[in-house]
Amino acid sequence: MRVLSRHVRDLDASGEEVGRLIAALGSEHDALWPNDLWPGTQLEFDRPLGPGARGGHGVIRYSVDAYEPGRRVRFRFDPGTGLDGTHGFDVEQLADGRTRLVHTLDTRLEGAVKLAKPLLLRMHDTMIGQLLDNAERLTGGRVERPTRMALWMRALNAVEARLTRGAGTPPATGTRV
Repeated sequence: MRVLSRHVRDLDASGEEVGRLIAALGSEHDALWPNDLWPGTQLEFDRPLGPGARGGHGVIRYSVDAYEPGRRVRFRFDPGTGLDGTHGFDVEQLADGRTRLVHTLDTRLEGAVKLAKPLLLRMHDTMIGQLLDNAERLTGGRVERPTRMALWMRALNAVEARLTRGAGTPPATGTRV
C-alpha cells in the first residue's frame, strides 16, 4: 500500500538559513525537530548528516540516502521497519526572497504496518506540522494556527517511548552528534 504525503511551508528566510536548520537535524543543535512534544522519539544519527548516516526517531529507523547541504536530505527506511521507501526535506529558494521547506514521504506500507496506516499518518502529519511550526518560529515568523497533538497521540507516544526504552531500540549510537 503506497503512501505519498507532502507538507509545505513558505518561510520568511533565506535558503541558507533554512538549510542550516536542516543540517542540524539529529544533532545537539537541532531546534527544528519537535523533541519537546514527542518524548522518546528524538531524532538521532550516528554522525552528522551525510550519505550513510544511520539513525531515526523512536522505532522508525532509516539512513541518509542523499544529502546536498543547504538544498535537500533524503532518508531511506531500514529493512524490516514495515516501510519501504523514503522521506526527506527539500529547501527551495523562491523568487521573492522567501524559502519553501518541503517534506515528502514516499513509501509502501508492508505487513502489520498496513493495519496502523490511519494512526501512523495522523501522527506523521502532526509531527511534521509541528516541525514546520518550529521552522516558522525559528526564522522569525508567527504561527497563526499551531499544529496540535491529540490526546490519543500523546498516549501512543508515551507507549512508544516506553517500548523503545524497554526493547533497547538504540538511538544510532546512544548519543546525539
